[in-house]
Amino acid sequence: MPLDLAARLDEIAGLATGEVVGRLRDPKEANEISLVHLLKAAEVGIDKSLLLRGQPTSITETIQSDKLVQLLEASLAYVDVTPEE
Repeated sequence: MPLDLAARLDEIAGLATGEVVGRLRDPKEANEISLVHLLKAAEVGIDKSLLLRGQPTSITETIQSDKLVQLLEASLAYVDVTPEE
């Protein structure tokens, strides 16, 4: 069931995205439905489709503080902090 729903949401996202492209190409059509609404429909469809497939909807990276200290120390090794005269 979830994959069937995910496939339907993919279709909705694809149709909404296609509408956005079409509206952008035809100025007369652009004013009938807000592009914001079309983009939101595509965004929601993609987000929900990913969720139903168990895929992440955002990409984040965490770094341990000791690793961050190592990276900063390594970066500072290349910085000249000698005061100018």
